[in-house]
Amino acid sequence: MKQSSNVVLMVRPAHFAYNEETAENNAFMRPAAVLTATEIVARAREEFERLVSTLRNAGVQVVVVDDTPDPIKPDAVFPNNWFSTHAPGIVVTYPMYAPTRRAERKIPVLPQLDEAFSIHRTIALEYAEEDGQYLEGTGAMVLDRVNRICYLCISERSHPDLAQRWCDLLDYSLVAFEANDENGLPIYHTNVLLAIGTSQAILCSESIAPSHRARVQEAFAKTGHTVIDISFAQMNKYAGNALEVVDGSGQRRWAMSTQAYQAFTVEQRQLLEIDSPILHADITAIEQLGGGSARCMIAEVFLTPKT
Repeated sequence: MKQSSNVVLMVRPAHFAYNEETAENNAFMRPAAVLTATEIVARAREEFERLVSTLRNAGVQVVVVDDTPDPIKPDAVFPNNWFSTHAPGIVVTYPMYAPTRRAERKIPVLPQLDEAFSIHRTIALEYAEEDGQYLEGTGAMVLDRVNRICYLCISERSHPDLAQRWCDLLDYSLVAFEANDENGLPIYHTNVLLAIGTSQAILCSESIAPSHRARVQEAFAKTGHTVIDISFAQMNKYAGNALEVVDGSGQRRWAMSTQAYQAFTVEQRQLLEIDSPILHADITAIEQLGGGSARCMIAEVFLTPKT
């Protein structure tokens, strides 16, 4: 089992926009003050292509799927929330908090994956939407794939019972905890405060409830990860929303936004790059309006290519 992949999937947005539904519990989102709707769409597409090029130039294989224009899906650029892939040949689909986001499951991502990769089992969890329970993929869950640990920050989008169900199905152990931002608001997704690589982890430990903090730290001590601890200010610039990928030479790399890269101290960047040199791209508009960053835009593919 590997922690990271050389193959990822990204969705080119058709109608990216600030989504009032997701803003209800995503404190990272801020509406545009001056950009028109047309300018926002153009800016998002430009930033999307910039991140794709950054990854491809490093030899990461990027499967790009175009969002369908109808219905309008403002958050289609964040596909990791509604599906995930797992060896050997497993695809999981997830229940989404915002009704507008549920339409993202109609984007032809899975058919395109099925054409190129072997899928032996599909697990559909979206039935839980009827009961008002949500588990937004690898936004809600940050996975230590090697040690088979699922880290979950409990929120309206991260139901612990569903996460335990997921862990039972995929043979993971669950480390669930509560976390809040500096204003005391619950953090909506685990992957804005935590990123896990093969040997390192980026963690905003001060966001975790004091009664739960030691349990999370102990889990990383047992797995031997070097923890780069970030502050609230760094988390707010998406320093925790990074993803370890594998480049064309087999080297592990951290992928993140330029804003996140600049938020790290020089010493933190040096520590991160001991094992995984950093790739970064400017995706400021997507971050501001969408409330997610580079990791949210990238869905890893852990499936075997068809011959």
